[in-house]
This record gives sequence, structure tokens and C-alpha cells, in this order.
Amino acid sequence: MPTYREATKTDAENIALLHAANWQLNYRGILDDYYLDHQVEADRRKVWSERLSTPDNTMYIVLAEEEGMLIGFGCIFLEESETYGAYLDNLHVLADYSGRGIGKVLMSLLARKVIAKEGRNDMYLWVLRDNKGAIRLYEKLKGERKEQVTEKEIGNDPVEKIRYYWPDVSDLIVEESS
Repeated sequence: MPTYREATKTDAENIALLHAANWQLNYRGILDDYYLDHQVEADRRKVWSERLSTPDNTMYIVLAEEEGMLIGFGCIFLEESETYGAYLDNLHVLADYSGRGIGKVLMSLLARKVIAKEGRNDMYLWVLRDNKGAIRLYEKLKGERKEQVTEKEIGNDPVEKIRYYWPDVSDLIVEESS
């Protein structure tokens, strides 16, 4: 059974490797293949090392672990948008653990943090249009599809992404045993 805790500086490497592995699995054909094959691990290591060595006081990262192994994480920025509230920057669960409710519990824990810290109850995220698994989760969790845009992400190739919005994250709260 997974356990959940807040991330610390020492978690940067494991978060980076899980993040990179999920991008390699889910973003093939969406992001540049060369980047995914040769650069994503170093890039994610840099991002997570920087984030955790000098944390932003609006950032909160929660980890899901099983038998000491990182199996998922979520990262939120609590004061990101005047219009949409908190920004869910990352939600990742290892493929072998997908479908077990871990993403739902991570979302619940992040929702609790939004309510407790920010004083407002809304949250949004961006998801790549072709990331069908993530879209299924966000729609199952009653995220509202607000808009679709085309922007350059990693590399020079434009990607289509969709903004999902939860006007009241209290609807995401579940018991951790779920």
C-alpha cells in the first residue's frame, strides 16, 4: 500500500528519473524524440535539483512511495494565477502503478494544500492534447476543459495543450485509503 509524504532536497534525483521515464513513455511522438532519448534525464535532473535546492515558498511537492520506492508525485504552485488559482505543474505515476488510485490520492493531497494555504479553492493545469491517459484522469476527476492552445514547449516543435480547471478543489478530496 502506498505511503505519501512531502518531498525534500534528497528526493530530486528520484523525482527527475520518474518524470523523465514518464515523458519518454507518454510523450513519444509529441515531444522531440532526440530530446526524449538523449536529453530528458539531464533536463529533468536540472529542473528538480534547482526546485528542491532553493524551493519556492508557493511550491508543494507530494510523493507516493511503496516499500521505499518512488511510484508517483505531484507538484503544485499555490499562487500562480489570479484567474485560475493554483497551478498543478506535475502529476506522475509510474506506469506499473497506474489505475490503482494513486493519482487520485495525490490530487486529493494537493487539493487539501490548496484549500489550507491559498484561501481560495480553484486550480488548473495544462496537459498535452495527445496525452490521452492524463486527459481521461482529469475528466474522470471532473476537470473543466477551458481552452486549447498551440505553443512551443521543449525544443522548437509546437504542441497542442489543453487547460483543465477545477473551480472548487474540495470535490477532489478523498480518503487516502481510496
